[in-house]
Amino acid sequence: MIGPEEHIALPVALEAWACAGVPHLGRSGFGDGPFALRVRDFTDQCLAMDNRGADVAVLALNSPGVQNLPAANAAAETTHSG
Repeated sequence: MIGPEEHIALPVALEAWACAGVPHLGRSGFGDGPFALRVRDFTDQCLAMDNRGADVAVLALNSPGVQNLPAANAAAETTHSG
């Protein structure tokens, strides 16, 4: 069974976005709102999918991804996260 795409916010991405001046919005993973907390806590999401029998989970870096970072930073973040 394949789990649906889950969006996550990695600490390294949040740091890069903050340095790039990305607005600190909950939908990007900043703050303490329910959505922000959920996208930052992907360990529990993965464990829940595993407990439901998922063999594979598709994880995607939450918006804005690396598109808004300078090219060198985006490449470094992609390499670091992968």
